[in-house]
Amino acid sequence: MVKQRYMTIVLVLVALGGVRVSSEDGLSRLVDSALARAGQNADRLRKALNDVPREHQEGLRFLVAYMPKRDLQSISADFLLKNVRFAYQAWNEAPWNDRVPKEVFLNDVLPYASINERRDDWREDFQQRFKPLVAEAESPATAAVILNQKIFSRRAGGTPPVRIVV
Repeated sequence: MVKQRYMTIVLVLVALGGVRVSSEDGLSRLVDSALARAGQNADRLRKALNDVPREHQEGLRFLVAYMPKRDLQSISADFLLKNVRFAYQAWNEAPWNDRVPKEVFLNDVLPYASINERRDDWREDFQQRFKPLVAEAESPATAAVILNQKIFSRRAGGTPPVRIVV
């Protein structure tokens, strides 16, 4: 009875949290399936999978496994490798990274875009501009508050935002 209740709670949390649970064999099957759907871009994805540093392999495999078909067929190896490198760098350098579970990193930090967002090369720019703002933050929540307060008052090139008076 307790085991059944525990499993029910785990399944509900996984469903609500969107956390993907996958064995290594399951992830390998998902990657193979993704490469089959990648068409002519499969070689570029394989290049990325072969060139990724060992410490970033899990992340890149996760991205490829769950990548939308349009990305499977168009994303370059360089784009993926750069995004994975900067995502891991941000996670590893955050003083609170031990409070960010791997599942949260994989699902919420690592992806280069949300479903309908443009596929822009944004990570390096964001790290250069916004990392200094959160350098003293003691938690992810504090960093989020700081960014929410300050990020919207900055624009590319350092110009202040336009004020609209009604």
